[in-house]
Amino acid sequence: MQYSQRLDDMEARFDAVTRQMADPAVIADGEAYRKIAKTRSELEDVVARYRDYKQAKRNYDEARSMVEDPEPELRQMAADEIARLEPELVRI
Repeated sequence: MQYSQRLDDMEARFDAVTRQMADPAVIADGEAYRKIAKTRSELEDVVARYRDYKQAKRNYDEARSMVEDPEPELRQMAADEIARLEPELVRI
């Protein structure tokens, strides 16, 4: 994914801003708190979607590693999971 570094940076920024919102000095400064809350709000949807993608990708990769398992039931479960996750990854 060519945008992964940018998305990782956005996720890190989101986490940092979330931590700042709990800082008593920021809470005491209404203007600073509003700016930080606005920044967090702007990042929230993208970060949530990116985290959904990363989780789906981990699950997909795990299922792919199980496709060659000697146990037929496990192979079938992996194939079913792959079939379910491929369209989800595209959608996300």
